Amino acid sequence: MKTPDYLSDLEAATLPCAALTAWAALVEDCPAKPGECVLIEGTGGVSIFALQIAHAMGLRTLITSSSDEKLERARALGADETINYKTNPQWSKNVRDLTDGRGVDHVIEVGGAGTLEQALRSIRIGGRIASIGVLSGIKTDLTLPLLFMQHAHIQGISVGSRDMQINMNRFFSHHQIRPVLDERTFSYPELPQSYQHMISRKHFGKIAISID
Repeated sequence: MKTPDYLSDLEAATLPCAALTAWAALVEDCPAKPGECVLIEGTGGVSIFALQIAHAMGLRTLITSSSDEKLERARALGADETINYKTNPQWSKNVRDLTDGRGVDHVIEVGGAGTLEQALRSIRIGGRIASIGVLSGIKTDLTLPLLFMQHAHIQGISVGSRDMQINMNRFFSHHQIRPVLDERTFSYPELPQSYQHMISRKHFGKIAISID
């Protein structure tokens, strides 16, 4: 499969996993329509790809982070609204306020146990949640009435197919989307440090490993 010519090897290496997961969530498995509203949790690799794809699709984008600095960077990439979940722990209320009480059409759910209920409270009636990550845990005590009161659609996402990536590559080429790499790139011997960097949640975008 040919990757877009304008990408470096490091940039191209981010496409089959993080980018394709975001693409599957917004285009293939839980297709969004131009003009709809999507809430994106966090500013890691999948989330930033979701922001770039959603922006290119003409979606209204809301994004969360615990860092105001990261939120400013997200705005520079096209985010329409930002929410600091550290200063607003019940951030679904902010989402409701920003959507005039309606809620969002889609949620890119990467948090897992600690964020799923807030995601459910953030969607409109009949909204969709793309369940991708478990950053805050793998088991949750969910308020079950939220599921049927919201008529929620929850779709598990695990990367995507070869055909999906071919479609995504065409889209990226058309819109000239470049992956956002974290400011720090690690060499292969620094692999343990790269995991620590990821655990620290100090990164923005995709952490890259350079193999000479």
